[in-house]
Parts: sequence; structure tokens; C-alpha cells
Amino acid sequence: MRRDFSALICLVLLAASVACPRPCLAQAGDLPGGPGEVERLFADACDPSGGPNSEKSVGAKRSLIELGPGAMDCLVAHLGTQDPREIAVLEDVVAGIGAPAVPALAGRLEFPDDPAAAQAARLLGSIGNGSAAAVPPLCALATSGRAWIVRSNAVAALGAIGDTQACDTLLSVLSDRAEPVRREAAVALGKLKQPMCVKPLIGALADRFFSVRSAAADALVSVAQPPAEPQPATTPVTPTAGGGAPEAAANPRTELAKLLEPFAAQGAERTGEFSEIPAALAVETLGRLREPKSAALLRKLLGSSDWGIRAAAAEALAQVDSSPATRQALQKALAAEKHHLVRRKLEDAIGNFQK
Repeated sequence: MRRDFSALICLVLLAASVACPRPCLAQAGDLPGGPGEVERLFADACDPSGGPNSEKSVGAKRSLIELGPGAMDCLVAHLGTQDPREIAVLEDVVAGIGAPAVPALAGRLEFPDDPAAAQAARLLGSIGNGSAAAVPPLCALATSGRAWIVRSNAVAALGAIGDTQACDTLLSVLSDRAEPVRREAAVALGKLKQPMCVKPLIGALADRFFSVRSAAADALVSVAQPPAEPQPATTPVTPTAGGGAPEAAANPRTELAKLLEPFAAQGAERTGEFSEIPAALAVETLGRLREPKSAALLRKLLGSSDWGIRAAAAEALAQVDSSPATRQALQKALAAEKHHLVRRKLEDAIGNFQK
């Protein structure tokens, strides 16, 4: 009798366990912070009914941020999306999570032909120097991605992170076949502020695309300026091996002056890749550096045979020097000038001194 009763109790308990599974046997997606909850929160954050600033969307994004890296393991599956709402939510959530999101994003850089790699690179850049651990795979992506948008996003991310160990890669892609990649490389080098980049950036002033030339000029000005605030510690740049002085000794003003000296002499034979058009941009850049030491050369350039160089020299002098010698040179040039645009630049420069 007791045996029959014990057997009956065992059968009842077994049936109860089958009908009511224990919580630990529940699927991972049903657990707090599991894939199911992450997907639900992501859908709520992207819900178009209330807009991106609705209480529902903002609350869902806040919850995803609180989940941290656990949410990223699921969210990276949405990388490569073309939906503007999903892109915006990913950006907001990654910005909120910060550096802990880096490992999951860096994992998507291993496949350079995957559209998700371009978006992962852009998100890593948005984190800034917190993404320093992703610099090596970003460097690889910048040179190996088949699509220009992948390489461009990787280069832009390297600039945003600001780690100088990316210098060699950025210098190499300054000659990339795609214009957007070269432009982003120039922008990134300007952010790194490494003197070793001066000569390559001056070379980029002769790029056939204006966007690249303009970015290179901005970068040279940036390199010449001291950091506005203390920079985070980064990997030091080791000058490349070879004879002569290290590249780190290059100075934007000195190198631009060397380039422009032949243009200051009437009838001087000029060689190399530089023509009058990039030379005029080099003169403009020299003026933006605002170093009085450049005044003597700029005064000589007022006598250049190219009107574009003369106009740029007049504008640059107004930013560099207000000495009597410069005022006299401008007035003398104005008396002899025939080109209407150059005359206007000369008049503007003289007018600035009279204010």
C-alpha cells in the first residue's frame, strides 16, 4: 500500500514539473536582458508612431543603454540597415553605452565586404578615443575594403579616435584611388597633428579634386596649431628609418615656403607636380598660418606672373603682417596691377590696415 502511494506521489510531481517548467529552463529570449527583450526594446525605439522623441522611444533607448554590452551582442545584427530610424537609434544607443560597445562593433570589421562593416566603423568613430582598441582592425579595413564607403568610414573613424599609431595607414591611403577616402585621410591627419605628415599633406595640395586639396590645406593649418587642450596619451610615432633628419622636424610654414620660392622669381623654371593653381592654395594656406616670418616671401609673390598667386599673396599678407614694408609693397603692387580681381584683393588688404 505504501509503495503504491509513493509511486503515485512521484507520478504527480513528474507531471507537475512537465506542465510548469522551472524558470531556469526558460528560453534565453524570455529572460531579462535576453535577445527577446533587446529586440522588443529596439522595435519600440524605432517605432515611427510617436517619433524619435516620444516617451516610448526615449524610454526604450534608455533601457538598451542600461543593458550595455549585453544589448550590443544583439544590436550588431542590425548593422548595415538602410532604415533611417534604425540607424539613428543605433547611433544614440552606442553613444550612450560608449567604450563597452567597442568589442561587439570591432567584431564586425573582420568582414570588409560586409555592408555592416562601414556602419560599424562609423559608430566606432562616434565613440572617439574610447575606441582605441579598435585601431588595428580599422587600419586593416581602411586599406582592404573593396567599397570606398567602407574604407572612407574606417579612415574617418581613425581620425576621430586620434591614436597616432594610425599615422602610417592614413599616409598610405592619402593616395587611395577614391576621392572621398583621400579627403577623409587628409582630415584625419589634421586631427592627429603629427609633423611627420606635413610633406605628404603639402603634396595633397596638388590633388586633382578640390575637396582633397581643401582638406589638406585645413589639415596643414591644424598641424601648425598647438592643441587647445591636453590630448589623451596615444602610441608615440617612431620616425621611419633612413638617413637625414626625421620627418617629425617638418614645419608647415617652412615646407610651404620652400615650395613657393620658385614662384616668387619672375621667369624661374618650375619643376615637379605643382602648377599655379595648387600654388595659389599653398599661398592662401601660408597666410592662414599667420606667421610674420612669411611676410617677406609673400611680398615677393605679389610680383608673380600668375594672377591667382598674386591675389592669394595680397589676401595672405593682410593676415600675416601690417608693417610699413608690407603696406608699401601692397600700394606699389596696386599701382601696377591690371587684373581686376587682384586689384580688389590688394584694395581689401590695404583697407584692412587703415581700419
